[in-house]
Amino acid sequence: YALDVTSSNTTAFNNLVFPLGSTTISYEVTDNCGNTCACDFQVQVVQNQQVAPCVSKGDSQYGWIENVQTEGFDNPSGDDGGRGNYTNSVFQLPDPGCIIKLTPGGPAVNNYLYWRIWADLNMDGDFFDENEVLGSMEGVGAQDLCYDVLANLPTGPVGMRIAMSRWDYAAACGSYLAGEAEDYVVEFVDSSLFNPNLCSWSFGLLDGTVEELAVKLNWLGNGNCDVRAFQVERSEDGLEYEVAGAVLPISSGQLPTLYEFEDKTPYYGTNFYRIRVLLEDSTEVVSNLFETEFNVDLAEVFLFPNPATTEAILHLQPFSGKPVRIFIANASGQIVFDAHYEVLENEPFKLDLSSYATGIYTLYLKADLEREQVRRLVVTSR
Repeated sequence: YALDVTSSNTTAFNNLVFPLGSTTISYEVTDNCGNTCACDFQVQVVQNQQVAPCVSKGDSQYGWIENVQTEGFDNPSGDDGGRGNYTNSVFQLPDPGCIIKLTPGGPAVNNYLYWRIWADLNMDGDFFDENEVLGSMEGVGAQDLCYDVLANLPTGPVGMRIAMSRWDYAAACGSYLAGEAEDYVVEFVDSSLFNPNLCSWSFGLLDGTVEELAVKLNWLGNGNCDVRAFQVERSEDGLEYEVAGAVLPISSGQLPTLYEFEDKTPYYGTNFYRIRVLLEDSTEVVSNLFETEFNVDLAEVFLFPNPATTEAILHLQPFSGKPVRIFIANASGQIVFDAHYEVLENEPFKLDLSSYATGIYTLYLKADLEREQVRRLVVTSR
């Protein structure tokens, strides 16, 4: 085969086809001054077989891939030092599917993580070709990755790479910080052979704010599992937890759903929160940790706000469940409010001040066998 290439037809090399075996390519270049340079190289074409892929490696001191699971395959790999090689056996994946369950381990358990899976569909030793990214997921805790191989589905086993990273999506090849990569060999088969009801659940980031006398938490839930409840857990030190409350599921669909919880009895000082999802199949999923400061001592009696205009909240947790008398006197000693409660509920008590004149008032709290509590209340102009 011979081809004369000039500056006007340099695209003539496109779509050249070489036979199986070794082919020598020789070329010669002559410039306008008559200087000539020649070179040759070999093109080796082999029968359809897998090429050894490039290497990807993370740093597992920041966390690792704890487990990779599909129906019929479960690999609790644990810490592989940044790279795990599990290419000595083949497992099957449906096409299309939503069945790869990825679980982090180590320090990464409570972090927001980035996951990506590739398949070397054309078996050329890399993961850079079209459609070779099977899917990407990010979030806290275990993730369930969906994918859809629409074209060029290989008929035999191919290499698959899974990468978990702490800070951003890892590249398919090379080294990166804070995470781990694992290599597998997979074979795509008819999805009808798999159970479409495999339970999966993933978390969005748990977050929250401190608002007046409570800590308000919010999180996203997404999965196809039947959920019994979301258990809200609270801790003073991030080690020992107690149950602060529970939230019932709103929906059971695949769309992400926003959930909220208000903790009216947080600790004074540092609070650590996490959400535990209690699934109907008796498994559990735990969220990331959320840490916040609550600088109101709820073990004390206090008024908020003070000074106030039209309304004030009286916090009476120390008297919860007891018979209590509450009365308020103005600066002249006249009683402007007087109420008796056989059993005081553990809820903030709202005082309507809309009819109170501007001035200074004294609030008295009397409970059986308790010392009388006195607080000053200032009402300002509206």
